This record gives sequence, C-alpha cells and structure tokens, in this order.
Amino acid sequence: MATVLGQTVTVDVDDRRRAVGRLALWVLLVVSVLAAMWGTPRSASQDDFARAVKAGDVRALQTYDGRYGLEWTALSIQIQFGTTSSRPVVLWEDQRGMLHRTDLSWLGGGTPGSVGDTIDLLATIDATAQAAGVPVPTVDEGLGLAEHSAVPMGLLTLLFLGILVFGPQPRRVTKWGMLWVICIPLGLGMAWWLARDAPFSPAMNRVAQPVPGDKGMLPNGIRRTGGGVAFLGAWGISVLVGIAAAVLIGLVSTTNGGSVPTEPWSLVKAPAAAYGP
Repeated sequence: MATVLGQTVTVDVDDRRRAVGRLALWVLLVVSVLAAMWGTPRSASQDDFARAVKAGDVRALQTYDGRYGLEWTALSIQIQFGTTSSRPVVLWEDQRGMLHRTDLSWLGGGTPGSVGDTIDLLATIDATAQAAGVPVPTVDEGLGLAEHSAVPMGLLTLLFLGILVFGPQPRRVTKWGMLWVICIPLGLGMAWWLARDAPFSPAMNRVAQPVPGDKGMLPNGIRRTGGGVAFLGAWGISVLVGIAAAVLIGLVSTTNGGSVPTEPWSLVKAPAAAYGP
C-alpha cells in the first residue's frame, strides 16, 4: 500500500505472469512490424513493370492506389512517393507475394494512332502479357497476403487500447497522453510503453498509481506528461518516422526518373467516348 496526494492506492508488483505477458507482446509487436515492412509496396519503374508483365511475374494488380504496410499510421500520415491521385497508378503483386507501385503516366499519355488517341491501360497490359505467351494478371480481385499486411499492427493497436482503457494508470504519461503515444507509427509508441511504463515496466509497477489526470512532477519524483504535450510529441515523431520510411523504401525502389521508358508494349487504343443520347 502507498499514499499519494492523500489517497491510499494499491501498488501492483511485477510477477512471472506479467513478465510472460510482456514478452508475448514484444514478440507480437516485432512480428507485426515485420509484416508491415514486408507488405509495403516498393515503387517500380514503368520499364520494370513491363518486363515483369512479359515474364509472367505479375500475379495480380489493382487500378487504384491503396495504402498498405508502413504507409498507414494511426495519425493518418501517409507517404505519397511523389504520385498524386490524378495519375494512372497500378499496385501489383509479383509471384513472390511482394507489392509494387508503378506510375504509368508515360504509357497512359501515349498516342498509338492519330493525334488525340489515348491508351486503354488494362487492355494494353493484357495484350502485352498475351503477346509474351504468359498468363494475364487478375485485376481488382485482391493482392494475396500482402494486402493484409497492416492487419496484425491494427489488431495489436486495438489490444493496447484495451489495456489502456481497462488497465491501471500509466506513471509517466496520463491515459489521454498514452493514447497519442500508441499512435506513433511503426509500433514505436507501443514499444516505448512496453519498455518504460506501467503495467509493463517492472520499475514503474512498483511506483504508486497517480490520481487520474495528474501531471507534472509527482511526489514520487516522476514527471508525468499530459495529453497536449504527448500529442505534439507523437505528431512530430510520426512525421520523422514517415520521412525515414519514405527514404528507406526509396532505396529499394526503381524509377525511370525524367527519362522516357524504353520497354515496348502491345498498345491498345481506348474506345472513343460516346456523345449524345
């Protein structure tokens, strides 16, 4: 028992069961991060995509630019990879189950016939695969396991939120502040909680629970952070993590840059738009 600010509270002490639970959460967190990394699309050049289509290495593709893996965060900070929603972008899965994203702006702006002709991208992809004698990729029918790579991290986040709501008071951060800490992407906030605060840290479990909402320097000598400061800190760290992730993903990606793609396609002209009744 201990007395904090005139109130008697129970001090929870770390035990073997809690240590096992903490270890299990660490394992789940590492697995979730690795799954998110594996399912994050790499940017691939149009030439790389063309070669993959001709080699039969494109298993499936989506005609819309979804968000997967490290690109999704609880704070809605997304990495754009230099593309915009107005550009023709395909997300495709190779035979290994890895995801790639390709900007087809060069191909979509082609003129196979007279001036003003446009390219039917999907028909062109199909025709190119057929000309190479390989299976035609499936379209908008799912992208395999990689499509769900962010699910483990999402479920783990919900688990931590449940612990936050129904568990004891954190010592270093208020519950409202810990909510924002959990939102730091790539599981960094949850890792900090596991390592540094109750009910996971053995040292913090031996410290008396503070009164809900208390912040600043507490009688036990621990400085407790509130929701406002935690939100600003979590937002700043999330931006830095997003930038770092974009750089790392860029290092394993390919692009044509400013050069014109050279890999040939079996071009198919888009049907003319119908006007009138």
